[in-house]
Amino acid sequence: MTRIQLSKGFQRLEYLNIEAIIIDSEVASRCQLREDIVTEYANAMRQGAKFPPVIVFFNGTDFILVDGFHRIHAKKVNGDLEILASISQGNRREAILIATGINIDSSLKLTKADIRRNINKLIGDTEWSLWYDLDIAQQCCANHELVYELRVERVKKVFEQAAEANKKRSKEAVQPNELLKIGKLFDLESALNGDASSFGPLISEQFLSIWTDMVIDNHIRANQEKIARDKLQLQAFLNSTS
Repeated sequence: MTRIQLSKGFQRLEYLNIEAIIIDSEVASRCQLREDIVTEYANAMRQGAKFPPVIVFFNGTDFILVDGFHRIHAKKVNGDLEILASISQGNRREAILIATGINIDSSLKLTKADIRRNINKLIGDTEWSLWYDLDIAQQCCANHELVYELRVERVKKVFEQAAEANKKRSKEAVQPNELLKIGKLFDLESALNGDASSFGPLISEQFLSIWTDMVIDNHIRANQEKIARDKLQLQAFLNSTS
């Protein structure tokens, strides 16, 4: 899978009122703003430097900032009311996905913490978490081994949450029959998304441990299979061109 990037087909350039643009820190690809960069950009803008337009998604109602967080804050520092924006159709969810890979080629490089944050956004999503580690790594310009490492951390965290929730529910239930009444079916998808309530109170810690190992093993197997398929496709292509 190639990295998902901004489509070129639906963009238009327009000056937008800065106050009309939603600045959502959850969309941002960076953990935090660098105040030194905001100051540097603000000074450069006052001296007449030209910056590329910020990237904004319009969902029919709201303008959502996708890229250009330092630039828009620099404009605010200078007291400017408008900013040039490249506007595309898109919603908040799409903005989050595009933002994970939009600053890969930026001169202001993403930090290791930024990349880990972006990976965690994808593996914490019910849809994007189903991507191969290699695909998530490509989207976030990271190593697939880091994606795997963060998946393991997430699974273990869910395991700990589930074990704690099980203990709590077991203490709250006075009679065994009450445990059966409040029991819930095991929901793997919700569990992977960090919802510990998807584990029923009758699930033992031994089962949770087995489940954790199973999820990790499945990810290893899936990625090994994808690597093998990619190698075969590459070899077939090379053979066809030789």
